[in-house]
Amino acid sequence: PSSMAFMDRFAVVQNAGSADVTWIDLTTPERSANLPLGEREPGTSIAATGNGQETYVAVPGEKRAYGLHVMMGRPMVMSEIRNPREADQVLVAHSGLRPTEVPGVWRLQTAFPSKGTWRLTVRAGGGRAATRVSVGAAEPSRARVEVAGREVRGRVGRPVTVRFYVTGAVPASPEVLAYTVSPQAGVRQMRMPATRISATEYTATITPPAPGLYRLYLLAEDAQIGPRSGPGMRLRVTA
Repeated sequence: PSSMAFMDRFAVVQNAGSADVTWIDLTTPERSANLPLGEREPGTSIAATGNGQETYVAVPGEKRAYGLHVMMGRPMVMSEIRNPREADQVLVAHSGLRPTEVPGVWRLQTAFPSKGTWRLTVRAGGGRAATRVSVGAAEPSRARVEVAGREVRGRVGRPVTVRFYVTGAVPASPEVLAYTVSPQAGVRQMRMPATRISATEYTATITPPAPGLYRLYLLAEDAQIGPRSGPGMRLRVTA
């Protein structure tokens, strides 16, 4: 294995030496299988969408990128994207396209994992546009995140509002990542948009689907905010 992504209730493992990925059902771990992607070349990068419904794998040796969806109770290859330039990394922009004040003009704000020349392709409304983006080295982020209480409690199916405080940056598209690893729930992860309610305060509401101990972190690609930006929060959920 070289890397891994989570999709729906599955872990999808990228294999470094073969032209397939391995999926594992996290609710029934003994249920797993290999999923062929290409003829012979292994993938070099894997990324899942923010809602956990799709996963993309770059296979530059095949000049393809493959899109995976969950169908009939298991991950399956549902799309092939041409990759004539043999790009070796795939990046999913969780913030998505957002409208601007100018009619017909939309904005995409994201962070690239490495410097270099990237080819950005946008598909929307049956159309497609592409451009090149030159990415330089980023300056270290000065953003710092604090939590309003290290642990909160909640009940299954009932909304819980959590608060984070951000200094050193004003994120445009903040999100809260919540995940749990427990015998009761298996492995689950969710993303919820966060709302700015004051100069430094952000809130998000989570409705936990199962009991367990959840870890929560504030994320914002545009402000380089991630789990290393400050302490996370624990959400202890009971039935």
